[in-house]
Amino acid sequence: MFKTHYFKKLTSTNEKAKEFGSGHVIIADMQTKGRGRLKRIWRSYSGGVYMSIVLKPEIQNLNKLTIMAARAVQRTIKKLGAATKIKFPNDLQYKGKKICGILTENIFKNNKIEKMVIGIGVNTNNNVPKSLNYKAVSLKKILKRKVDNRKIIKQILKEFNLLYKDSI
Repeated sequence: MFKTHYFKKLTSTNEKAKEFGSGHVIIADMQTKGRGRLKRIWRSYSGGVYMSIVLKPEIQNLNKLTIMAARAVQRTIKKLGAATKIKFPNDLQYKGKKICGILTENIFKNNKIEKMVIGIGVNTNNNVPKSLNYKAVSLKKILKRKVDNRKIIKQILKEFNLLYKDSI
C-alpha cells in the first residue's frame, strides 16, 4: 500500500513529499508553512492531521484525485459519527465550517507528469483560533472528545486506496 514517513515538524508535507517517489506518505505533527489553494495559508497547529500522498497517477482525469481524497476523509469522519459535505473543489465542511483542506500538485519532468502530491490537512485535535471559529472547526469540538490521529490517518489511507483502485 503506502510507505509512511513521520516527522515532528515540517515546513510543508507537500514540499517534503516532492523528495519521494510514488507510494510514499509524508506525515507531520505540525507544519510551519502549510498552504492551500491559491497560496492561501493553512494553519497547521499541533494536534491536527497533516499528510501528503505521492502517486504516479494511473488514471486519465487527474482532477478526480482531489475528489477521491475528499471522499476518503469524508468516509473516515463519517465512521467517527460526523457527517460532512464536500465543498468543491477541495474542502470538507461540517455545518458550513471548514474541517479539511486538500491541495493537489502535479510534478512535471520533461513536460510530462512525473508524480502527483496530494496534501490533506484535517482539523482533528488542534485548537482552531478564536479568530477562525466562524469558518473552521475541529473533530475534537464536534465529537466532544479527542480522536486518535494515527487511526484516522490509517483509515484515510485505506479509504483512498479503495477509491483509487476502483478508478483504475
